Amino acid sequence: EDILLKKPVTVKKKQNIPICDVSFDPQYDSLISDDYIIQNSYLRTNRRIDDENDVIIEYIADEDDIIWLKSLITRKQLNESIINNIFLFEMVINLLERNTAYAKDSISFSSAEKLINAKLTSE
Repeated sequence: EDILLKKPVTVKKKQNIPICDVSFDPQYDSLISDDYIIQNSYLRTNRRIDDENDVIIEYIADEDDIIWLKSLITRKQLNESIINNIFLFEMVINLLERNTAYAKDSISFSSAEKLINAKLTSE
């Protein structure tokens, strides 16, 4: 019998696949109404605990943002104090993105200003 014609012996290696527990959320019925419509896209959010402030910043300013801000300062279109408080800049951009994400039209300057002022004065 020719060794080349024999089927090679294969050793199946057992896979180590983690298996998690499945449990039901006891709050599901109270959180999801019967007329809930499943969306095609999802918005990632973090549920607040009690009266916790919304301090989650998703937007992170990068070098290009700093260059752009400095150019606005140079042209006297922006107060230079914003450079000292990048957190505020990130918060404003995040606020605008959250409130205009699905808008079909651009937000006007006066609407953006009202939105920002309302958020800053409510904190």
